[in-house]
Amino acid sequence: MTNPKNIIAKTISPRYDNIEDRIRIAINYKDINSRIDFMLTRSFAIDLLSSLEEYIHKYYPDEDVYSQSEAFKENNNKFSKKITSVKQNDEVLKKRISRTNMEDFQLYKSTEDLLMSVKLNYNKETKHTKMVLISKENHKAVLDENIIIFKQIVESIKKSIPNIKWGIAINF
Repeated sequence: MTNPKNIIAKTISPRYDNIEDRIRIAINYKDINSRIDFMLTRSFAIDLLSSLEEYIHKYYPDEDVYSQSEAFKENNNKFSKKITSVKQNDEVLKKRISRTNMEDFQLYKSTEDLLMSVKLNYNKETKHTKMVLISKENHKAVLDENIIIFKQIVESIKKSIPNIKWGIAINF
C-alpha cells in the first residue's frame, strides 16, 4: 500500500476511460503532486448519481436537479469539463468553467485508484456541501462548494457516462 494522499480538490475532470470501461474523475489534473484519478465503476456511478440527486432534493429543495445552469449550457461540448471552485456570482462561474486540456490530462496522470465512498456534509450556515471522495487505498479529496458548483459536478459526471455502451438512458 502506498502512502494515502489527502488533497483539496481545485479542479474536477470526469472522463470516460475506454480501456478501463470506467469513469475517471481526475482531481487537480494539472498538478502532478496533488492529482488523484478516482475510477468509478458503472454500478458505483449509477448509485452515486442517484444519491447525489437525492441529497440535492433534501438540502437544496428549491433547486431543480435536472435543469442545467446557463454557464454549463454555454460550455457544453464534446470535451470534459473542468469545474473550478468559485464562491462568487454566475458571471465568474461562466469564466471558470472550461475545457480540460486533453494533452495535459494524459501527461500528468499519476495516482489512480478505485473510488469506494463519497461522504457529504451540508453546512446550514454557508449552505455549502463538503464532499469527501475516498478510494480503496484511502486516498482522499475534499471540496467544499455551493449548490451551483455541486450541480455542475453532478452534471459533468453524467455527461461523461457512455450511455449506449453502458445501457443507460440518455436522460438518466
